[in-house]
Amino acid sequence: MQRATAPPFDLQGFLAPLQEQLEALRCGDLEPFLPTAHPAEEPGVAFVLGLPRSGTTLLEQMLDGHPSVCGLGEFQGLTLLCRELGEQGIGAAQLACLSGQRRSALGRVYRQPAQRLADRQAAWMVDKSLISWMWLPAIAQVLPGSVVLHLRRDPRDLALSLSMAAIRPTGALGWVGSLDHIHAVVSTHLELVSLALERLQLNHRVIRYETLVAQPEASLRCSLEAMQLPMHEGVLHPERNPRIPITLSHSQAREPIYSTSVGRWRHYDWLFGDEWEQLVTQVSA
Repeated sequence: MQRATAPPFDLQGFLAPLQEQLEALRCGDLEPFLPTAHPAEEPGVAFVLGLPRSGTTLLEQMLDGHPSVCGLGEFQGLTLLCRELGEQGIGAAQLACLSGQRRSALGRVYRQPAQRLADRQAAWMVDKSLISWMWLPAIAQVLPGSVVLHLRRDPRDLALSLSMAAIRPTGALGWVGSLDHIHAVVSTHLELVSLALERLQLNHRVIRYETLVAQPEASLRCSLEAMQLPMHEGVLHPERNPRIPITLSHSQAREPIYSTSVGRWRHYDWLFGDEWEQLVTQVSA
């Protein structure tokens, strides 16, 4: 139904700036982007990074159960920051040349609305914006000391979930209307995020969705370790979180953790050719 009713989508136009970013990460001088600590007097920022239907809502809701963490949901702060960068004519090359004063000013574009939403007692804010994977150089430069939690899911289960979810394949999500488009975006996502995390030396952890639902305590210990926070029982019960997530996964996040969606693609294995096996290898790397 999505394939039949989706409007035309310019896949190459969507991927072009991401390919440019890949080229810059491969060839550019990244010394100015290397990490520094976030200001001690301000809460840290952790980004739950992933494509739609990869488990980002679940992980953010789990982390929100920690007394030192405040989940922001799909906060629009990066959209505000990116708009500000565009209005000031700041691209990747200009980011590397920003003075400390300008970086701090741009950081406030994100932090001020975030802190108005956050619990004042929280030491960390957790943002699951679905565009954060496209803006890792800006995050590294403007929000120093950020933690990145990269969620990876079997791309076949991810593609199936995207195809069956009530997502309108329009605008920036126009690519969900075609398995070929989903394959291309997942491939670019994995390549770009892996390279950015390596070259920008961001404090990060890779979390497999399958491990998150099968061994939630291990995954949450790993995530909290990146934020230098102790384990807390509250993170294991997202269904008890009183804050309702405004995402497609809101009903799933209100249930105890389950793993019945793992391996669901096998019921539709005729959809997935050898090219999907290559993505599975990338996810597992």
